[in-house]
Amino acid sequence: MEWDNGSNLAGIVIDLENAEQRFSVGERSESLQQAAQRVYNRAAAHNNSAQSPWCREIMERAQKLISVC
Repeated sequence: MEWDNGSNLAGIVIDLENAEQRFSVGERSESLQQAAQRVYNRAAAHNNSAQSPWCREIMERAQKLISVC
């Protein structure tokens, strides 16, 4: 297994939190749905088994945004 310093995962979390912030201020748009879909896809492609619990959480949170937008 190759070591991952987590920077890629940190970027995914930042993008997710930005999308959640947009949602919390009332945005409901195709653009927000697409942003959440990109976050979901990036987390799904992140294949570091040591970080899989965080990836699952990210995917669950992104799926909630996708479903309401």
